[in-house]
Amino acid sequence: MKFTIDKTSPVVTGVSNNGLYNKDVIITFNEGTAKLDGNDFTSGKTVTSEGSHTLVVTDAAGNATTVNFTIDKTAPNAPTVDTVTSKTTEVTGTAEANSTIVIKRCKNNWNWKN
Repeated sequence: MKFTIDKTSPVVTGVSNNGLYNKDVIITFNEGTAKLDGNDFTSGKTVTSEGSHTLVVTDAAGNATTVNFTIDKTAPNAPTVDTVTSKTTEVTGTAEANSTIVIKRCKNNWNWKN
């Protein structure tokens, strides 16, 4: 009698766990069957829908690889800044969550020139 002990989980490429992507992704895996958000998924298919996704790939021995990822192809809204004058001591405005805002002071003491 011959048998193989398989403790190696399937290898998934095209996405990483907790990855954030701003475009469609092509996902492949080296063995087993997969479910994307609970639905059957075939290696080499493209995922286009925005949102959070969970891919679970399970091989014949029951080893599983789970990858959670997000696709967000929507560009963020431009940040807005309230009026800034020579007397401004605090810059206020709005921006999308997790944005990075950079504020630079002009050499001419707030006299803005293009």
